Amino acid sequence: MRGGTHDTSDSWSRLKEDIVVSKDVNALKKVEAALRQLKSEVENDTTRLQQQRHELIKPTRRLFLPDKWTAIRLSKPQDFYKTVAASDLGMLVSVFDGNTQYNLGRTLTAKRGLSAWAPMDACYFVYKTKEQAIHGLFPKKSACSENCARVLIHVKCHGNGYQSGDMFAFPYLKFQTILTDALDIKVIQKYRCDIPALGHVPGPRPS
Repeated sequence: MRGGTHDTSDSWSRLKEDIVVSKDVNALKKVEAALRQLKSEVENDTTRLQQQRHELIKPTRRLFLPDKWTAIRLSKPQDFYKTVAASDLGMLVSVFDGNTQYNLGRTLTAKRGLSAWAPMDACYFVYKTKEQAIHGLFPKKSACSENCARVLIHVKCHGNGYQSGDMFAFPYLKFQTILTDALDIKVIQKYRCDIPALGHVPGPRPS
């Protein structure tokens, strides 16, 4: 009987241990659920506070924005399109300044104002469709406005930006894909025209 008594005692001990472990597992699950809920609440509060901050620092048309431009914000990258110039050295550069280089896979950031709302002239100008990008406007005195081959590229942009009709400007731009060979300069010249004067407010400088 001793052996039987010993077996019964061991079984009872194991049963009690199982009960304790089961309670610990249930308690752990409750703690994990509470932590998930707390994390979700903190994330929601953080998002709300960020939105409020962006609203407070968003440029107003009267003080900072040229006529017909509005301030917008993209929290996640979205698809846009842009026409750039193909230089004699085989590089893709800004039509406007002829210096800003666009390298496949590289992310460009505004050189000023990233901590809040970057000035418009420090942003990168893009369009929502390919057709709009091909027919986009450039200032007459752009560095590559004459006799420069053009290339249409696909980019992703986000951040605190600006919009005027079909044109957008953002502080973050990632070069995704080359979509066309150099466009016929005659096609570009057909659609090129001057950007209207923007009054006393410094106008945008497409990059």
